Formats: sequence, structure tokens, C-alpha cells
Amino acid sequence: MTSTISDLVSVIVANWNGERYIKRCLSSLMMQTYPKIEIILVDNDSKDDSLVIAEKYFAEIRLIRLPRNYGFAKANNVGLDQAKGEFICLLNNDAVAHRNWVEELVKAIKECPEVAACASKMLNYQHREIIDSAGDGYTRMGFPDKIASGLRNNENYDHLREVISACAGAALYRRSVLDLVGFFDEDFFSYMEDVDLSLRVNMAGYKCLYVPTAVVYHLGSASTGSKINPFTIYWSTRNYLPVIIKNLPSKLIAHYIPFIFAFQFPWIIACLKRKVFTDYLKGMKDSLRPGFVLKMLKRRKALKKLWRLPEKEFHRRVVNSEREIFEGIYRKRIFQERPYWYIKTYLKLFHGRNL
Repeated sequence: MTSTISDLVSVIVANWNGERYIKRCLSSLMMQTYPKIEIILVDNDSKDDSLVIAEKYFAEIRLIRLPRNYGFAKANNVGLDQAKGEFICLLNNDAVAHRNWVEELVKAIKECPEVAACASKMLNYQHREIIDSAGDGYTRMGFPDKIASGLRNNENYDHLREVISACAGAALYRRSVLDLVGFFDEDFFSYMEDVDLSLRVNMAGYKCLYVPTAVVYHLGSASTGSKINPFTIYWSTRNYLPVIIKNLPSKLIAHYIPFIFAFQFPWIIACLKRKVFTDYLKGMKDSLRPGFVLKMLKRRKALKKLWRLPEKEFHRRVVNSEREIFEGIYRKRIFQERPYWYIKTYLKLFHGRNL
């Protein structure tokens, strides 16, 4: 365990072929108002000029070169091993941070000892009036989602509030809690590793806070090319069940099973429409491999020793998070003039929301 320096923030940027945007990302970190900061760039064997740019313009940054692409999870874990900060900050390589981003996150986490993670207000890089994420959520169906994604930035998302998860594209964590619950699960490679971590944080009795004054501008899916593609479908499907197996209490898994199964139907239809159904099947098949399931069950057993949060409270957080997600989807579909009757029906039946 690395000895930490009080008040120091270690900002880790995982990079893979980020030549087009790495300069503005690192420049935004160099201009932060927070005085005690170290920047660690972990490169997943990029084949473009990412590192040429980093070395030419940012000599002060600590650069770690990995021999191959180990994925987002391991790259950040390698960065954590080298980090000296009391707080660990993550920023996607396709994001640009407002100059007081780190300062606002540190201020929020210091005021709340029970908070172990902070989520940023992430705005669309190209259309900055549009929200990319106002914290991340989790549902009884087992899928995570961004809160308020695609909605216009407004006063409803200008208040500090608890959320169940922080998007690792722009988040702050207490190092002491990461040392307790662990950082990213490297078997996840990429996708859902942040909600897996956030659920561990919750079950250990800590909270996650959305900090609206900590703003970043996010391009989104820059490395993978799009939000719906074979890569994203495979890894999000493959990591879907392990998150449930590792982190949810047994009674809640039993309670959520109808929701989990029900979710598969619209997900399968969406995959069929986007012609990525074979990637869905491959991801589901790999997630159910007996050896992999056994590995997740062993990790669950180890994590149970850290569980402090009562099941009722965890359930309350999940339900509240689910409501926020679906209300955001409802508002977005109205704005986009897309069908929303089934979202409205779900909110009425399972959340008592008569919209």
C-alpha cells in the first residue's frame, strides 16, 4: 500500500489512441485551481501520437507505458499503485475539466466524512447546454445508466445530492476507502467497472455525492467509436451479471429477478435492431462460464465481510436511483418526440409517479 500525502489529489488519465483529444484534456488539468495535484497518464500501448504529444507539451506529467492494451480497469489500477494522493481523481482522455473541477470535488468530499466518491456534472463537449451525466444510477433490472443524459442543463441538476454511482470518466474517490473495498475489477476490462466499484462503496456503508459545481465537458465513446457497437455491447453484456453476483444481497437478487429477466427482452430487441445480437450472445455466454461465475462468487464471499449497509437502505438507494433514471428517459423522449408511454407506465406502476 502506497503511503499517501495529505490533501494531495492524484489525477489518473487512462489513454488509448487519444491523439485527437489528449492535449486539451491534459491542458485542462494543468490549469486547475487546486494547488496540490499530481497527474498520471497511463497509456494502453497506443499506436498513434498520443505519447509524442504528452512528452512534448507536458513534461511535468508522470507517464506510465503499458506493453499492451489492458483495458480501462487495469490502466487505472496501475495508476493507483503509483499515486501518492489522499484523494484519487479519474478523468477520461476525451474530457476537458473546468479549471475549478478538482477544487469543487475536494471541497464537497471534505465536508462529508461519510462520502467516499463524488460524481461530476458532465456536459456534452460539442453541445454544452446538454447534460451527459448528472451522476450515474442503478436499477432493479441490473443495468446502470447516466442520470439526465441528453437533457438540457437546468436548475434541477444544480444541487448537491446523493447518487448511487459516479461515472469513472470524471470522479473523485477517497484513497482510504479504495484501499478497503478495492479499486476496479480487472476482469471487467472496460464497461461497468465503475458501477461495480460504486456498489461496493455503498455496501461498505459509504455514500456517493453528485457535485454540480464540478464540471467537465465530455466527448463520449471517443475510443470505441460509438455508444452502440460490438465492443460496447459485448463488454456491457458480459459484465452485467457479474455486477449482480458480486454486489447484491441474496434477498434482493431474489426480489429483483423478475425485473432482471424483463429487462432482457427490450435489450435483445435493441441488439437485434442494431445488428449486434451475436455480440450480446457472446457476452452473455462468457458471463455464464462456470469458472468465471465461480470466480465472482469467491469475490462476493470476500466482499461480504465489508458489508455494513442494511439491505433496506441499499434497496431504497436502488429504487430512488431507478426512478431518477426513468424520469430522465421520460423527459428526454418527450423532448425528442419519441414514444414514451411504456416509460410512463413503468413509473406509474413501480414508482407511483403519475406523470
